[in-house]
Amino acid sequence: MERLRFLLVFSFMFILSACSMNNSSDSLDKSEVWEQSLEAMESLESYTMNSNYMTTVDELEISINAEGDVTHEPDAVHGTVQVGMPGLNLDVESYILDDKHYTYLLGRWLDFHAMDLQFDNFNLKNESYFENLSELMDEFEMEETDDEYILTLSGEGDKYNKLMEDLIESSSSIQDQSVDMQTTDIEEVKEIEVIIHVDKEDFLHKEELIVTELEGADITNARIETSISNANQLEPIEVPSDVEENVVDTYQLQEEFIEDIPHDISFNIPKITSIPEGYFITDYNYDDSYEELYLHYQNVKGSEIGLIVSPMGEGVTFGDLMLEEEEELKVQGYQGAIDDGYDYININWEQDGLLIQVVGVKPYFTKEQVLEMAESVKLD
Repeated sequence: MERLRFLLVFSFMFILSACSMNNSSDSLDKSEVWEQSLEAMESLESYTMNSNYMTTVDELEISINAEGDVTHEPDAVHGTVQVGMPGLNLDVESYILDDKHYTYLLGRWLDFHAMDLQFDNFNLKNESYFENLSELMDEFEMEETDDEYILTLSGEGDKYNKLMEDLIESSSSIQDQSVDMQTTDIEEVKEIEVIIHVDKEDFLHKEELIVTELEGADITNARIETSISNANQLEPIEVPSDVEENVVDTYQLQEEFIEDIPHDISFNIPKITSIPEGYFITDYNYDDSYEELYLHYQNVKGSEIGLIVSPMGEGVTFGDLMLEEEEELKVQGYQGAIDDGYDYININWEQDGLLIQVVGVKPYFTKEQVLEMAESVKLD
């Protein structure tokens, strides 16, 4: 009984919940409503989920809208996700079932199963999140309408830190640690409001709203609205035949891009050998006037890694190219520098007469992760 939401990035926020039925009740207190709702959510076999997620991460405003059908036994998902952030608008459709993970991206259906993206379950939120809410049940207020119970929690302070850390952790539908937000340093929850609408007939969480403002974390605020419908009414999810017939393996796609790179360049095509799981080459740019090659790596969440290589030029030293804001460091034993910019991290160095750069887009990567990739670049 856990919940799956999307933060990031190329991502997918689908949910597992449950349906228990029965329960006529004359008068239930909030603890009884909560316990019956947890039982109901855990027994849900299928449903349609809609989630709208707005947040600010390192001063970047990000919106994620997800809608999809989820079934269990076996676990399966068909859904769409729209991600919006400065410089990126991404629309993704996916089928995930059995050993298949097909995503429509870059104008074609791609097979991500071979990349082992670890879609091990389709859960709503992690168990710890619900345990934390249960411990806070005394602080909830409950009101009642003809059709539903409305549970509301409002507060502030560090006693809510663990609750929010668990919620943020469960917001990554693809359990790819390379793109997780760094959220474990929450100093204080400055504000939190949780509103859960529990249906009186089946005790499902039909709607939920979470609004929070945080201090000491990359995520400074978030608003998450979630609703479910069509409880236990969905047919089994199947991949359409036209998708099966046209799906392309992501490794095959990378080979296509590499084959398109001009073969008359004066250096070997580089490769990041320690690339985070789930990333693949999606495009390249080649400027023949400077002999500069730019390889673009992306994952399904839309986060990007750049690998740039160009000749140094006759008589040019690495010191000539260093920027004032850069810090010196060694990469693979060679002279290098790091530029920790507003929305990117660029590590560059000179090797065998070439200027090599590895760029990671914030907030998906830390300096340590970009440096690890730079140390793994091979030119043979």
